[in-house]
Amino acid sequence: MRTDPSGLQIFHLLSHPPPGKGGSSLLVDAFYAASILETLHPEAYATLSRLAVPCHASGSEGTLLRPLAQPVFKHDAVTGEIAQVRWNNEDRGVLGKGWRSEEVEAWYDAAGKWEEAVKSADAEYWVQLTPGTMVVIDNWRVMHGRSTFTGQRRMCGAYVGRDDWRSRLETLRRTFADKPKEEEARKEHEEWNVGW
Repeated sequence: MRTDPSGLQIFHLLSHPPPGKGGSSLLVDAFYAASILETLHPEAYATLSRLAVPCHASGSEGTLLRPLAQPVFKHDAVTGEIAQVRWNNEDRGVLGKGWRSEEVEAWYDAAGKWEEAVKSADAEYWVQLTPGTMVVIDNWRVMHGRSTFTGQRRMCGAYVGRDDWRSRLETLRRTFADKPKEEEARKEHEEWNVGW
């Protein structure tokens, strides 16, 4: 929804005392699900890569988040590889402004096929968090949800900007690279510096 969606999302289960039950976390590798869609339904993949879907959030009083339109699948401008998946039913705006009627129909057909790929058993990973457990996900790649729960469940979370964590990751790679991997690190460094 935002122009700069967080790069990492962190979830930390603080407590879920008995008799509380449930609340399993669902994680889906959206890049994997997108590869399923591209293989089985290339036209649906192309539609979700092309049509910019408007998003919005009402936010809190005194906060205005300007509507933004982005395709579901964003690709790296240089490599063409998938770089981000944006899928949030709660923040989707009204479709079709500036679209032809056949594009609206194609989008809904593609969205249905995408939902099938996302909900396939091999795309879903379920885990029951226990108090003290923390999960960190790449918010541009991993979609998340949870099952219903009973009782009082306390979670806290945080966001980390994508540039921040990607920069730190690259710095750590360079610091701890093995000698045989120095050439690989040098090549990554050259790629990282493109455009800077």
